[in-house]
Amino acid sequence: KTRFMCLDTGRFYDETFRGSIPKTVKFIIECLSSVPDDWHIVVASHLWLVLKDFNTGEAEEAPYLRPIIEVLEDYNLRLSSMYAYEGNIIPYDFSSAKATIEYCIGGHIHTDAFVLSQRGLPLITVTCDGQQEVAGGLPYETGTINEQSVSIVVNDYQNKEVGVYRIGRGSDMKVKMWNSIGSI
Repeated sequence: KTRFMCLDTGRFYDETFRGSIPKTVKFIIECLSSVPDDWHIVVASHLWLVLKDFNTGEAEEAPYLRPIIEVLEDYNLRLSSMYAYEGNIIPYDFSSAKATIEYCIGGHIHTDAFVLSQRGLPLITVTCDGQQEVAGGLPYETGTINEQSVSIVVNDYQNKEVGVYRIGRGSDMKVKMWNSIGSI
């Protein structure tokens, strides 16, 4: 009973691509309206966070994704509102929703990070398997286990947490899922 929603936010850090945000919001609203009651939702995308400090790997919510994250938060909070951007107005009503967006997961900043959105939606990024220096100083050592990084993600709905288990560079992490009045 898990719906995985995959978004293409990979280029929204570039202002010239942000005109596609209304199309993405429309897709999100359509997808969320078809999720069966009492299901779990995981939203995957390339980008959720931006680095505050490359040396430490400290991250924060990507400000240009706030409109998308706000729609996801509104779903969990069972709110009705509208998305407006450069003349595009897309109304939505999540007041009768009965599923829960548990967390959002992605990459982009090439480090392991976890941040709660402004209204408490977990935003998770995991490091990548790229041959480059990564934020937070995770070692990249050719010919060792730290040369690569593979993440295995396990949803534990009973304990309301997601486990990200690491093979290679990086460390395992556990993050609490959405935990509000509207959650399952």
